[in-house]
Amino acid sequence: MRNVKQIYLLVMFSILYLTILLTTSCGVTGFYIKEGYELYSNSVDESKVSKRILLIGDAGEPSLDQREPVLKYLEMIASRKPDSTTIIFLGDNIYPSGLPDKSNPDYSVYKNRLIEQVKVIQNSDATGIFIPGNHDWAKGKSIGYLNILRQENLIESFDDLKIEFLPDSGCPGPSVVDFSDDIRLVIIDSQWFFNDKSNKKSCRESEEQILLAEIKESIDSFNGKHLIIAAHHPLKSYGPHGGFFNWQAHLFPLTELSDYLWIPLPVIGSLYPLVRNLGVSDQDLSSGTYQNYIKKLESVIDDYSGVVVASGHEHTLQILKAPNENLYLVSGFGTSAHRNPVTKNESTILAAYQPGFIGLDFLSNGQVILNVYSVDDDQKLNKIFSYFATNLVTFKKHSN
Repeated sequence: MRNVKQIYLLVMFSILYLTILLTTSCGVTGFYIKEGYELYSNSVDESKVSKRILLIGDAGEPSLDQREPVLKYLEMIASRKPDSTTIIFLGDNIYPSGLPDKSNPDYSVYKNRLIEQVKVIQNSDATGIFIPGNHDWAKGKSIGYLNILRQENLIESFDDLKIEFLPDSGCPGPSVVDFSDDIRLVIIDSQWFFNDKSNKKSCRESEEQILLAEIKESIDSFNGKHLIIAAHHPLKSYGPHGGFFNWQAHLFPLTELSDYLWIPLPVIGSLYPLVRNLGVSDQDLSSGTYQNYIKKLESVIDDYSGVVVASGHEHTLQILKAPNENLYLVSGFGTSAHRNPVTKNESTILAAYQPGFIGLDFLSNGQVILNVYSVDDDQKLNKIFSYFATNLVTFKKHSN
């Protein structure tokens, strides 16, 4: 009888484990595009582009043996229309812990990780905006504040370039940039919501409610057509930070530490995704801290539709249409080596398991084209998504 019970438990456990593996095998390979949003064209008349915004995140650990392919192609696209192009670097500009003091023996290594991104601005003659991420803040450690100030000072030392670091002074913002009467960018340092009090220095927006009120004011005061909010942390995501782990994470968990550690650890390996989904890391959407951030930001933007929320953090490319009719762009795959699995759900318009970046082309006739550029395994650039997204990104205020 005891043996029968043991066999039964083993069978039940095997079925459960197989179910987990089958579920996690539903990740995107290559890229996924929702039906009805297929590629419309591979080219656009550059003369009709009045404003181009390129979004790239988590580019702070570029390839060592060659120029990072994603940055090379980002520069190429920016160079086509430099006077009208702004590149927004969506945080995690220097891995793993931001820019240390010059006394650090590896200071030049970390500095060069940022310089590689600055070179894109320098060589293309476009405009650049860098915003901070959790790694720039030394993952929330007390040294993060000084690391942020050092990064800001380094970026703004290039006074011959059209480049800035926003929000400044280690404060959360919001920083408002009006590209025209019809295009407004609102920038938030989202890591500020995650930092403890020792990292919340004497900023004017020192209280969350004051900050949220100022974000709302920056939106309410806008009477144009297109509003973009840029912050490192996404409000929605379907990669590891959002709780999705593929079969590799369950069977070969040590590959999270090194690409070469293909040591099978079935069952034990599943503990890591399980713990992550319990919200142990405040950088995962499942954590209480992250949920607090999402709840407070959405309490503001739920009063509007057609808002574009651009983020990095997750090393994937995603376009998500929220129930509130706002559009969430996740562009955190700026380093080829940082490959995270990604899945899809009913809100997914695009999900890509390839490095690259996202672009918004605002045309002189009022149309808006949403583009996704990816670098394939042969290191060739492909425009995998190009869609007339005017209706998706037209800003509207809800009547009270």
